Amino acid sequence: LAQKLNKLFEVMRKPSDAPLSNAAAAEAIKEKTGVSISAAYIWQLRSGLKTNPTVTHLQAMAKFFGVPASYLI
Repeated sequence: LAQKLNKLFEVMRKPSDAPLSNAAAAEAIKEKTGVSISAAYIWQLRSGLKTNPTVTHLQAMAKFFGVPASYLI
């Protein structure tokens, strides 16, 4: 999961844009999907400390990045 999330953070932006921070992603996910997720939780998922997100969080992250939820499984 961590590898896939980090890949999405890397490729789902314009090369001229600054890297998306976990805090900015958390805010954008909430804005786009209505699902609250913290920057700390995203960091834990991206670093591999957490490996089993809730279905709601998984779906929200997938929707935000424009990929099917199955990509993150």
